[in-house]
Amino acid sequence: MAPVGATNYSASGSTSLDIEEDVNLGGPSPLDMNSLSVDLNGNSIINADISVGNVNINTSLGTFQLQLFFNGQINDLDFVSTGPSPIVPVDVYNIPGNYLAELQGVVTGKLVNVPLIGSVDLGTLYTLTPTVIPVAGSLPGAATLTDGSGGAGPYPATLLANLAAALPTLDVPVVLPFAVAINQSVPSGQSGFSVLNASGTINANLQLGNPNYNLNGSVVNAVVPEPTSLALAGLGALGLGLAAWRRRAA
Repeated sequence: MAPVGATNYSASGSTSLDIEEDVNLGGPSPLDMNSLSVDLNGNSIINADISVGNVNINTSLGTFQLQLFFNGQINDLDFVSTGPSPIVPVDVYNIPGNYLAELQGVVTGKLVNVPLIGSVDLGTLYTLTPTVIPVAGSLPGAATLTDGSGGAGPYPATLLANLAAALPTLDVPVVLPFAVAINQSVPSGQSGFSVLNASGTINANLQLGNPNYNLNGSVVNAVVPEPTSLALAGLGALGLGLAAWRRRAA
């Protein structure tokens, strides 16, 4: 499913770069990205709603459906590198790490097409408390540096950096159990079920589709060439969709 609900989010973080002075380019050039830590959604909440569809319930009265929904949100989305990445020779990087998505929400349900009863709103069947879900991956992008002295020195000088981060499509696996237990009274002389128990698991992939960020930072009195740590800030667009789901009930 194509990502939906693309929204701009503030992003911030920090990176450590190895740099060298390149006289041919008239300024510093990045060699390696030693580390990168980025908060991808700032203080914004990313809504995460999944309509799972119908689960068939087989009883002596026939088959009817259990409709399940997950209504939740991603409170925090971070990337933390686990190793370095070279940047030379074309100023691009692909640094390995983990995406950390803090997810919370509730699974709600409804019985539909039940003989004699019709529909039964079951309310909340499971509550997912704030849970951090790690997803291993990498963050690719391009790094450019600008020397405030124009490459003329003297050093230290102000160093400006721009990271154009083009995140890959990210699948966040979500496991959501649910359980239904109903004691239903049956009027005298009528057929119906008196007890219904159903349980299962929703296995879903929340898909964050092609977030793109432009992060900028600067260091005053940077020494060239030296390892340099920069604080970064910028904006990015992020969309959320449903990639796939599976469910079972008994």
